[in-house]
Amino acid sequence: MIRFIVGTGLALFALLTAYLVEGGNLPALLGFSAFTITFFLPFFGVLAVWSFRDWAKAWGHAFRPGDPGQTRVSLEIWKFSEFGCYLAGLLGSLIGGILILGNVDWTNSTLVGKAFAASLIAPLYGATFGYVCRILRTRVEALTP
Repeated sequence: MIRFIVGTGLALFALLTAYLVEGGNLPALLGFSAFTITFFLPFFGVLAVWSFRDWAKAWGHAFRPGDPGQTRVSLEIWKFSEFGCYLAGLLGSLIGGILILGNVDWTNSTLVGKAFAASLIAPLYGATFGYVCRILRTRVEALTP
């Protein structure tokens, strides 16, 4: 548990550092649409296959041992979530690219660069959320008797 708290704290510190490097421009760093796509698509995908109770138990199994029958479902949830996060990051980037290509004024190269940079936020979120799911899946595997 201590490792998880320390690791999460360091990840938040890394985000704070990125925020400071961006000059305090939070919308440029976070991208609300990218976050929404990469967080909620995998979450709703999990709820399409498993119940909310199973999802909540998967979180519990990442921090304390459970019986092997229940932890198998948790492992599948984290495996599915990891893939879903990676896929949602790709989809978010494609959606952003389509919107950019349809609406950008190509005579303003600065605007084009910023728009394409913003479209890369979704894969960043997807990779980050996928990595968190991989960590949680590994924790469930380690705690399974």
